[in-house]
Amino acid sequence: MDSQSSGGKENSLAYWAVDVNPEQDTDDAQSLQSSVALDSARDIDLALAQERHTEITHINQSMRKINEINQDLAFLVHEQQDDIDEMEEHIIETHDRLDNGVVQLRSASKWASSGGRIKMIVLLMFLVVLLILVLYFCFR
Repeated sequence: MDSQSSGGKENSLAYWAVDVNPEQDTDDAQSLQSSVALDSARDIDLALAQERHTEITHINQSMRKINEINQDLAFLVHEQQDDIDEMEEHIIETHDRLDNGVVQLRSASKWASSGGRIKMIVLLMFLVVLLILVLYFCFR
């Protein structure tokens, strides 16, 4: 029995000896740590990718809003440009009319000052002719 018991002990020890190999335990631990590290790195990469996707979606929405605002502004500018052009035409027309009015006022002023003299001369000539006619018919 001793041989069996000692043989049985050897087999058990051999089994445990293979199991307790320190190099293999270190390799298994390193492999497990590497696996956990890879899983952790993958989780971090996945979280970063999801965060980037969310940020890109947010930026895309912001860009769409900015584009919409740009289009609205362009429409308003285009719509108001006609009104501005019309105002500019009215201003130019008013300026031309004012210049023409100033020229006419100067001309009228000259005519008025010279016209007053002419009227006086014509009136005096008329009175002289009237006086001559009255004297001619009275003393005849």
